[in-house]
Amino acid sequence: MLPTAMRRLLLIEDDDVCTLVAPTIMSPSRSSRRNCWRVKALLRRTGTPGADEALHAGDLIVDPASFSVTRGGKNVTLSTLEFRLLYFLVAHPNQVFSRDQLLDRVWGIDRHVIPRSVDVYIRHLRKKVLLPSGGGVALKTLRDAGYLLEVKKRV
Repeated sequence: MLPTAMRRLLLIEDDDVCTLVAPTIMSPSRSSRRNCWRVKALLRRTGTPGADEALHAGDLIVDPASFSVTRGGKNVTLSTLEFRLLYFLVAHPNQVFSRDQLLDRVWGIDRHVIPRSVDVYIRHLRKKVLLPSGGGVALKTLRDAGYLLEVKKRV
């Protein structure tokens, strides 16, 4: 399912010319090429699992339909942004994402935050969801690379 903003968007691309028709979405002060990149980024992000699909990682269950997170059979309360970040990481296990990639994919392209905000939300997730460790899931920081939700496969 495309984001609501994308449903009202018409994108015509021909020979490296990108024409956008969406006055309520695109900023007229930006170049058409930059607007085109924004649209393509939104379209790429729609490749994540379905909006109602519960994801499992070890003993962690993230269910967007009920906006709930369960770890070891216990419910965990998260803010909206913490939930979106966790859902994104669980949807892409064992992949490294830089701060900027997480900001683009979780916060969105129209964000007004500093890259260090990601560190704060990662710390919140570790404290609320991923501690104590165990259960086959660990949120790791890879120096000079980014963050990784490591999911150990059960044998």
